[in-house]
Amino acid sequence: MRLPVISTAHVEQATMNLLSHDNDFDLKVIPYPEGAIISIPTCWTDDGDPDEIDPDDADNGLPTELAACLRWAGSHGFYWLRLDSDGDVIEGLRTFDW
Repeated sequence: MRLPVISTAHVEQATMNLLSHDNDFDLKVIPYPEGAIISIPTCWTDDGDPDEIDPDDADNGLPTELAACLRWAGSHGFYWLRLDSDGDVIEGLRTFDW
């Protein structure tokens, strides 16, 4: 299994706090002190059919920046994404100072 490790700077601190403590996003999340490992919804991986999914429905209330990270990972064929304080900064994804 391949698992990209990207910087927690790609999400806002409030989003990271929600992932770590109160995951109301209908995602599988494994939080740890420096970040979280998150499952990618199948609608954003090669298992889903993006032509049949309304992007607004796929986001399912996710914060915009988190949805962008999950879409990035899914578009690269990943099923899981690790957000880590020492992870890579990905060109094209927004970053936040916190």
